[in-house]
Amino acid sequence: MVLDGAGLQMAHPLARSAAYQVVDAPDRRAAHRALAEAEGVESPAGVLHRAAAVVGRDDLLGDALGALADDATAHGAPLTAAARWTRAAAVTTEPSVRADRLVAAARAVLEAGDVAWAEELLEEAAAVDATRVERLDARLVEVRRAVAAGRFDLARAVAEAADEARAAEDPVGVAELLVEVARSLLVDDPIGVGALIERAWELAGDAPGPVGLRATILHGCYRGVFEPGAEAEARVGRWRELLELEGPVRAGPFLADTVVLYLGYTGRRAEAHDLLDRIERALRASGASGALIGVLGARSFVSYGTDLRECVLAGREALALSEETGQPGLSSVALDTLAIAAANVGDAELTDQVCRRVLAAGSLRGEVWARAALGRLHLVDDRPELAVEQFALLRRRIGERNASFTQFESDEAEALVRVGRVDEARALLDDLAADAAARGGWSEAQHQRILALLAEDIDVAAEHFERARDAGRRCQPHRPGIVELTWGEALRRAKRRADARRHLEAAIERFELVGASGLRRRAEAELAAAGGAVDRDRPTDELLTPLELQVARLAVAGHTNRTIAAELFLSPRTVENHLGAVYRKLGVSGRPGLSARAADDAVLRATTAGGGA
Repeated sequence: MVLDGAGLQMAHPLARSAAYQVVDAPDRRAAHRALAEAEGVESPAGVLHRAAAVVGRDDLLGDALGALADDATAHGAPLTAAARWTRAAAVTTEPSVRADRLVAAARAVLEAGDVAWAEELLEEAAAVDATRVERLDARLVEVRRAVAAGRFDLARAVAEAADEARAAEDPVGVAELLVEVARSLLVDDPIGVGALIERAWELAGDAPGPVGLRATILHGCYRGVFEPGAEAEARVGRWRELLELEGPVRAGPFLADTVVLYLGYTGRRAEAHDLLDRIERALRASGASGALIGVLGARSFVSYGTDLRECVLAGREALALSEETGQPGLSSVALDTLAIAAANVGDAELTDQVCRRVLAAGSLRGEVWARAALGRLHLVDDRPELAVEQFALLRRRIGERNASFTQFESDEAEALVRVGRVDEARALLDDLAADAAARGGWSEAQHQRILALLAEDIDVAAEHFERARDAGRRCQPHRPGIVELTWGEALRRAKRRADARRHLEAAIERFELVGASGLRRRAEAELAAAGGAVDRDRPTDELLTPLELQVARLAVAGHTNRTIAAELFLSPRTVENHLGAVYRKLGVSGRPGLSARAADDAVLRATTAGGGA
């Protein structure tokens, strides 16, 4: 403690806190009263000191605290606003007003992403005056709680009931509820959510203020996907007005769920990242960690295909926050993106973990996405027979007709070709052609790639691969790499090894650029088989696929090809092929060379049952 010209200064904030806590409550209140007089009892600091000094009710003080809470909300400080609303409720005499202020506190807390605290505040408000939690602002808290918990059916039921009962007297309030539900369903049920979006825009599309802007922006995003055009773009473009009006903390989660995903979907990833940077900085600075979940999910989505490392990091943080804050319903975008990103990275453990979580939810859309991601993982890991099993499970769930937004047919066709079930792969060509005609771009590239894989003549295949590469030039960087990889594989099988190496090296360069390490490992295995040079200075677990590493570890431990096959549910011939790839990638000669390398390489010696790390 130091006394200088500026007054009494504590050496550390903790010392100040300790000194405050040891003083008796009457003395603390007296100090706050004195400070309120010194600051001016009507000033913001004076109001806060009066709130700390008062005992009992003081309605004028409650009004003043409410004004400060509104100011904190406007400045993007939801937790501060919640604390002030809670204190305002505590000093308020009228039960209905007290309940309204507790509801306002719950709403502010939900903006910060604290569902548990919001539930406590809403229960307290109901105990004070149950009629007040029937108001639309209380219903909004209920809807947000349901969405955060993943109860989209309940959230929709609450919003639709309010629409039926209250739309005539408060159309804007009802529209706010509908927007809150619809923005969350935009990814989970993009077709079924259309009626909600149209209704919200009908009720509030022309209304001034943030609700009208949100309804208009959401309507633009929806129409821009199904009926792209200048009118939809103009509506989406009004996000700048909303951001200026509400600030990044209040508007940010909504913009992440709608505008950012729309920009990513339409290929404007740099613009999406710029908006995310602004929102994320503000949310982190305000301490609104729970509100970051959707923002990080959007970050994962727009990073997919350009930087899988950032994609996985953002997705992991979103999932961790959703678990810590009890908001699983806000992590659907992160889950979906993380599943397919982890598959491309070749991270089997993460892919399995995420897909188990998605499958446990039991939704049709989630199962389609999870099975497609697991199929991709097995293709990346060079286990097409397991990929075929996943696609068979997927087909058993949805039937022959794929009515989902998940386009998995190209992976399914590739898996079927690689296990020799060519006729079944050909049966998928009509669907691939229809998707190519409707979407162009990467869909057209995928159609041509599968035609190439089905071609019996390598020169005919090359024509299709050339068209696939042309169609995919403007796609995400790793996607043309997939064309180059399968092209190189086809050329190697046709004994045109020099040509194969050229395409495989191009694929490796693409995959390295975006961090698609699983796909890169598969391309490197092919390059080694084609007689190309692989960078052997990288760590062993980067050079080898997860399955190759398991086989290598068991071989180092002394297992025969037959016992390795039994352990990993493979054929002895497949084990032999994997060991050949291991020898080529590591630059060793047979088992003796592998054992010699293992003497100085702990990664090859770290075995458990099944050969895992």
